[in-house]
Amino acid sequence: MMNYTYEQLLEMVAEGRSANDREQESRNLTIAGKELFLEQGGRRIRTLYYPSGRQTSPIYINIHGGGFVYGAPEYEDPFCTYINKTLDITVFNLEYRLAPENPFPCALEDVCDAVLCIIQKADHYQIDQEQMIIGGNSAGATLATAACYLLKTKYGLSPRSQILIYPCLDTATPPQNKGEIKGAVPTARAEMYNSCYRKEEEAADPLCSPAFFSDDELKIMPDTLLLTAEYDTLREEGESYAQRLMKAGIEVTGKRVCDAAHGFFMKDTPKTAESHAYIAAYIRNKLLFT
Repeated sequence: MMNYTYEQLLEMVAEGRSANDREQESRNLTIAGKELFLEQGGRRIRTLYYPSGRQTSPIYINIHGGGFVYGAPEYEDPFCTYINKTLDITVFNLEYRLAPENPFPCALEDVCDAVLCIIQKADHYQIDQEQMIIGGNSAGATLATAACYLLKTKYGLSPRSQILIYPCLDTATPPQNKGEIKGAVPTARAEMYNSCYRKEEEAADPLCSPAFFSDDELKIMPDTLLLTAEYDTLREEGESYAQRLMKAGIEVTGKRVCDAAHGFFMKDTPKTAESHAYIAAYIRNKLLFT
């Protein structure tokens, strides 16, 4: 296991953020989401907002990926736009504080506070809080499932479903112990993500690493769609989590996307388009449209 100083982490993260920003700029996308700020917990949480044309709309809340250290809502604007336009439902595409400047549990606090703010203003946004689905990819999926547990146990909110796309569920097991798979996140980078996001003594906290939720705790989870990628060191923990959810009595729809690597969901490929359509069909079946 590699030990990084805080200064080294900041330097590596800054380089990665710059590279990601350059890649995003090269895509030359027109961002469809409207920027707004959610006021909750004494903070302003930025989001991209995609309203529905319905008088009262179901709601999808998206949480971006990026290893807890990278990413922004703009990176996932194409997917959120697709869900908004295809289903005519309201979408919120959340931003959250990034590590290492803001380690665990800051991102999770932002996600929960954003959801609470949205629900408190349900009439303003013309949404039906009983028709809410929360989802994300990679680190965003980690935050989504932890948020579903916390929203239920602390605030009594019950999302209709959670959508988890190649989630990172175990930050306690050293990445090198998860094997090496071509196309997967390199071990050194995964170690860097973990070092940025949490302290070693926090790694087995279920809100940090949801693989450590007990069987009883899993019983309160919402219905789940969980996608994994064939070429991904996170595949086994994702599929194991799906099996544990089923054993806990949760309805689970699981799919392994073959011939795909971690991060495929953010690409412009046929696999990406197929997965977007698959998720849209799942959401349509889960929500009670009026």
